Amino acid sequence: MIKHRKKLVITKALVFTDEPARLIEFSKFINGKTDWLKISYEDRKNPQMTIDNPSGAIQASIGDYIVKDANGEFYPVKADVFEKTYEHVGKNEYVKR
Repeated sequence: MIKHRKKLVITKALVFTDEPARLIEFSKFINGKTDWLKISYEDRKNPQMTIDNPSGAIQASIGDYIVKDANGEFYPVKADVFEKTYEHVGKNEYVKR
């Protein structure tokens, strides 16, 4: 049997917070593709981000990390899972452990 090791991929991620500066940062992070990223304030105490990607619409809550994968797709990861599986390597850059 031949052994293989998964390649390390450096990815970018931002934490979803409801602050004007962070929302501007998200606009740059997603390269202005605002048609597939929406924030709902229906529940003002719990804003929700909806990310449309090939898998369908995915919901993110405040505190979730929004990860850009190797294919340029975005998806949310809960903070506790993110901190267990990713390692910080640079400004907004992480590598999956």
